[in-house]
Order: sequence, then C-alpha cells, then structure tokens
Amino acid sequence: MIENSAGQGWGYNSANSSVGCLADGTQVDLENGPTTILLVDIGAGIIPTNTLDLDTNNDGFLDLPEGWTVVDSVGIMDGQSPTATTESSYGAITFRAPGTNGLYWGTCAYGNVIDVPGPMTTPSGTFYVGRKGESTGSTSNDWVGSIVDGSAANPTAYIFYSASDPSYTGMLISEMVYGGTNASAAPLGTLAYTPTINGTRFTNYTHLPIGGPIGDVAVDPRDNTTILFTVDNDVGGGIYRAYKVASGNWWVDSTPVVSGLVNPSGLVVETNGTLWWVHDTTMALVRLKAPWTANTPEIVITNFGNLVADDDPFDLTFAPANFAGPPGQPGWIVVADRGSDGETFNALNLVDPATTELYQTNNNFLVAPTTSGLGWDNLVAIGSLPQSGEVVTLSYDGFITTVNGSGTTRAITPSGFVIAAGQALAVDPTTGRIWVADDGSMRFGRWIRV
Repeated sequence: MIENSAGQGWGYNSANSSVGCLADGTQVDLENGPTTILLVDIGAGIIPTNTLDLDTNNDGFLDLPEGWTVVDSVGIMDGQSPTATTESSYGAITFRAPGTNGLYWGTCAYGNVIDVPGPMTTPSGTFYVGRKGESTGSTSNDWVGSIVDGSAANPTAYIFYSASDPSYTGMLISEMVYGGTNASAAPLGTLAYTPTINGTRFTNYTHLPIGGPIGDVAVDPRDNTTILFTVDNDVGGGIYRAYKVASGNWWVDSTPVVSGLVNPSGLVVETNGTLWWVHDTTMALVRLKAPWTANTPEIVITNFGNLVADDDPFDLTFAPANFAGPPGQPGWIVVADRGSDGETFNALNLVDPATTELYQTNNNFLVAPTTSGLGWDNLVAIGSLPQSGEVVTLSYDGFITTVNGSGTTRAITPSGFVIAAGQALAVDPTTGRIWVADDGSMRFGRWIRV
C-alpha cells in the first residue's frame, strides 16, 4: 500500500526512501533467507532502528519496546542457508519452503508453521505470501504461501506453482490485489467453468489441482488408483503421485517419487511397478524399478536413431498383448519421437522392457523417420489400442494414426469435426474409443470421441 518515489526499490536511507526504509547497508530490497515481516503500531514508543534487538534473550519470542503493538505478522523460511536448522521466525503464521534437499528447516516459538509443497522452481527460491480475500486472522484460511514460477521477461504471467492451498495452484499472481481485496480461490475440487457432460456414462467429475507444467499422467496398475504424473520443467522437474482418499477426494503427495529431472514428459508404469519415462530435451529413456525407494533411476536409452541432432522422445506406451510383429512385440515399449532425424521427421522406436543393457543407442524403428506417415506436423501423443492390436498416435495438425506390430499405418478421420491443434489423447480400455484433446477448440482442450 506504499510506494517509494525517491529511489530504487524500498530505498535504504532517508535520502532515497520516501517510505522511511532504513536498510542494513545499501540493499534496496528484502533480503533472501528467513524473514519475519511485522506490521507494528509503535504508539508513543521509540522509533525502530537497525540495531534494535527485538528478542533480547534469544528465546524465540518478541521483546517489544513499551508502547509497541503488533498489528499483523508473517514469517518466511526458504531452507537455503547452512544454518537453516537453527533459524527461527517471529510471525503469527510462518510459511516454510523446502530446501535444496527437499527438507523443511526452521522453527517458530509461536507455532502455526505451514510447509509449502515443492519443488522449488529456482535454486535460490522464489516465494510469495499473501492474504486471502479480506481476511484478518493468521490461519491457513487467512493466508496462502506459494512457490512461484515464470519468466522475468513477462512478470505479469508469474503463477502460483505450488501453494499451501492447492486451489491457488496455477493462479496468476497478477490476480492478487494490493491495497484491496485479494483473490479468494474456489474451494478444492471446483472449476472456474462448467463442463458439458453428454450422455449418461459420465455423471460427475473431480478437479485435482496439482501444479505444473504437467508432462504426462499414468495410473499405477498395481492398484488402478494411484495417479503418477511428471512435472515437465527444466528446473525442479520430477515425478509425483496423488492418492485416492475417498470418492472424489484425492491427496497430492508433495514429496516427489523422483526429483531433479530435466523436462520429463512421457510416463508409463509397468505391471510390476517399474516407472518408465522419457526426457524430450535430452534424448533419454529412463526407468526406476520397484520398490522406488530402494532403487535408483537407470538410463536405458541415450540416443534415438544414432543421430547427433536433437531428438525429442516425448511420449511412450506399452504395446498391447495382441501386437503382432516383427518388428513389434507384445508388451514392448513404443516411444514416440517428434524430432527424429534432426527435428524434421516423426518416428516410433521399439524397446524391450526386459533389457539389461543400459546407455543404448536405439535404432529399432517401428516406423522409420517420415515426413507424413504419422502426420505432417510434430507428434504430440501416443497410446495403446488393445481392441485392434495397435498403437495410436496424434499429431499437432490433427492426424490420428494407428500402427500395428509390423509397422503398417492407417488413418482415423473424425466425422463432422476437424482437430485444429492436437495436444493429447487417451484410449478407453473397455470400448477402445479414442479421446482427443484439441487446444484449438477450447483453452484447456476439448475431448471428443472418434
């Protein structure tokens, strides 16, 4: 609600701060690390100085000068400092972001400490705290803390990447109002729009905010309930999971199954629990055997097509049991590559999931690099069609193509609808219907049956 009109940032002394900021040295912004922000009515008390000790006996409680009253306060801890375990906040509410090791450090003698789920989007931590609506208290119903993500070149596009209140996840920070009523996010499970449900098969839906950007989603076949998903980010990328608590009620685990990944996109889960995923910017196929906590990721493929150019293996699927080759084999992994042969041709590669050889160069094509056989534009998705013994692909320009185990392709053309900008697909395992996300029809995609 105040703005410095004399110098940069808040200023640091009376000559370059019109808002009365007196900094430690010449710093004109808030220092990184553990911070407590107090809104104080000093009344008839003394004016604060840099050398004023507000915790004279170092017991974690404020020792305020006579006449001072704390009107509001909030603490922030980022867990980045080497002394993070001994750090303390003095806020009526304190938000902790995870450190580089994913752990939460620091305490507050006043309690009310809230851990904000990771991962961090920058090494130094970019953090936000703010009030919800016109609240006046100091509970999780009054405040929200969030790790933020975005580009310095476009500051108005920064989003809440992962928030203490999941219903804020994905919201633009620019939607928060300063000096006025802050945004109050919709309750968890509600949408900002009402989907149209045609027919009687689908009668309800659940909206699960899980942050982003999301690469791929898979269901663990061992319980057919646990959802695993990749965070497709160059910083803080990883694999996370969500558990079903009750009908329509889910819990997102803030601790990653795998962390420190660079742009993990496609993801599948084998029947034995082994995770398989691809990195679309590093030409890699990686697996993590179950149990996940007892094993480490193994790089199975390091290059697709033995090419120096930048391939983009971005998605993968398991071939169905009736996938007859050669070269395809039932149960093998089919990898979709949208940049095979130097960002020019689409291709499909085959990988035996039982392989013991690591750091391979894969030249085993189901469909060799082609300019049109899998659509004229980049591939965007692949799935398995057990009803016909094929895999199915979608390209950005809307071409749906099925491929059998011998590499023979056929096209599927939707009736009465043109896919303008294909983004994703899924196959109904019961009916074999293909569901396509079209980013050209709705902002978040429109699902159609073909």
